[in-house]
Amino acid sequence: MAATQIASGNLAYRIPVSNINDEIRAIENNLNYSFSELENSFHQIMEFSSDIAHELRTPLTVINGELKVALRETRSLEEYQTAMVHVLEEISLLRRIIDDMLILVK
Repeated sequence: MAATQIASGNLAYRIPVSNINDEIRAIENNLNYSFSELENSFHQIMEFSSDIAHELRTPLTVINGELKVALRETRSLEEYQTAMVHVLEEISLLRRIIDDMLILVK
């Protein structure tokens, strides 16, 4: 029952602690502790993934907006260069975010 619950994604499920004997109770408590740690880790990964998605989305939105504005109508060379500088700055930000992610993975 417990294995089925947890395998199906119910990370909040815990094994009911029995009163059969001390050794089995200790095993059940240790398993429940492990399940709790697994659940906490899973939630941290989900939160981290959400934060990273937001951090990556912001520079991409800026790049998209800069390019759309630049292409909306004919601009001077200086205006195109300014737009490209902004886009390059956002690309640098994306690279830093990705580099930081890779450091965290290691």
